[in-house]
Amino acid sequence: MSEEVTKFGYKQELKREINWVDVLIYSLVFMVPIAPWGIYGIVASESGGMPSLAYLLGMLGMMPTAYAYFLMVREFPLAGSVYNYAQRAVHPIFGFIAGVLILLDYFLVPGLVYVVAALAMNSLIPDIPYWLWILIFLIPMTTLSMLGIKPTARANKVLLAIELFALAAFIAYTLGYAISNNLSFSLTPFYNQSTFNINTILTATSVAVLSYLGFDAATTLAEEHRGKATYVGRAVVLSVFLIGIFFITQTYLAYIMYPTYQFQDPSTGFYEVAQAVGGIILLTITTLATAISWGIGDGLVATTAIARVIYAMGRDGFLPKLVARVHPKYGTPWIATLLSGLISTIIAVSISLDVLTSLVNFGALSAFILMHVAAIYYFGYKNKKYLVTVPSIFGLLVLGFIWYGLDINAKILGFSWLVFWLIYTAILTRGFRKKVSLPSA
Repeated sequence: MSEEVTKFGYKQELKREINWVDVLIYSLVFMVPIAPWGIYGIVASESGGMPSLAYLLGMLGMMPTAYAYFLMVREFPLAGSVYNYAQRAVHPIFGFIAGVLILLDYFLVPGLVYVVAALAMNSLIPDIPYWLWILIFLIPMTTLSMLGIKPTARANKVLLAIELFALAAFIAYTLGYAISNNLSFSLTPFYNQSTFNINTILTATSVAVLSYLGFDAATTLAEEHRGKATYVGRAVVLSVFLIGIFFITQTYLAYIMYPTYQFQDPSTGFYEVAQAVGGIILLTITTLATAISWGIGDGLVATTAIARVIYAMGRDGFLPKLVARVHPKYGTPWIATLLSGLISTIIAVSISLDVLTSLVNFGALSAFILMHVAAIYYFGYKNKKYLVTVPSIFGLLVLGFIWYGLDINAKILGFSWLVFWLIYTAILTRGFRKKVSLPSA
């Protein structure tokens, strides 16, 4: 399988130790099957009591994007994800722009998940400072990521089992609650005529898509997968479909059981639902599960993903070559992993949750939009496979509407990040006069 890398001009340095099931589990753990628990109150409030509609629209936007990743990883089975796809399909500078946008997502996601986990644990054990909870989660996950992709894959299986157990417990409690209270089921979580407003729905969806982010990171494992790259893409598409069903189901049940979108604190709104439905037992289960899934599961896979993108950009010369060094024993980009851990620490203790959420979504959605542009250009313009571009055209339109609903401050900060890196690139290429060349076989 090393031929798939060498034909692009690279050496096979990362260890190929995982199969497509590991990739599927990695993707599910990154997205977190119970991810809505951390932001349910915000989505329900922003949508006017239609959280399931927001998650359904998010799924419709992500499925074509997952398919575009499937096509691209099959063409370019490399570790840099959208960074590599965009540069190989269109132009190195276009790829660099896509890379720094997804870096905004990947840089911030570890910090974001550690913040959510720390908030959950601090609410249970307030005697331990918030910042210390961040380090309790962050340091072990960074270390485990450095020890190799195989230990990471094993840990992911355990974490996924914990998350699915917690989800099953929530569903069982809600169904029992519905039966004992003679509750009726309706379509209100999908459509409420009295509160429906397209602008608020788009805003809510732009928050809900946070829960879907992460499936793309599974393609960063393309150089560590020991089978065909096609199976990596299939695992990505399947993971988005499954996670969408999970998200829609749990948000539907949450609203039916506790039909309100006005919470004292929207950031902990779901725990209010859990306590009302299942008392202290369900509240404890959901709080601990959120802390474990975000702080350990999401933290581990996010750290692993960002290290692969930094590694890919380093070996191409867009970042210092030092970050592309691979550990001789563990076969992991260890310097890039340490760097990502350091950045995550700084972000987690210095940026608020709402700002983190908005910026993560800006980076991911912008990169996904460029991904669709690259797919349309490569398969439609270059290879004349017009039918293949239809999902990307649809995805581009849906993501465009969702992107429009992003907070204006997120757009300002996001574009500031992009401008900084464009200036960096201009300096690197001497005013874009120096040609950036990629390795080739």
